[in-house]
Amino acid sequence: MPPAAPALRPEEAARIRRWIAEGAREDEDTTPTYALQIEGLKRGRLEVRAWSPWRAYLAASVRDAKGRVLLERAAAGTEAAWKLEPERGWPRRVRVVLVIKYAAKEPVGARLEVNGRAATL
Repeated sequence: MPPAAPALRPEEAARIRRWIAEGAREDEDTTPTYALQIEGLKRGRLEVRAWSPWRAYLAASVRDAKGRVLLERAAAGTEAAWKLEPERGWPRRVRVVLVIKYAAKEPVGARLEVNGRAATL
């Protein structure tokens, strides 16, 4: 506990003890997640733009053919832009995936643009 904070009440301490005894599992994330992707992009500089009609968490990742994340950038808001340079070991072709979370409503019309190619939800 922080030194200046009040001590936990007995019922709060009991809840934490019970949670630990039960295995201290994390709650399942039930937040709706939406995704857009553009495949077959040539290795090279990627100019990525993301837009959502609702404020949300926007995470763009560069992935290889097996889905492994090579690079990821994120921002909160309704739009974001990143200029991504290829890193050593990237394959000749990559895909960019935009994941949208914590939007107030389904982000119909959300858009991902990469080097002039676009995908819309």
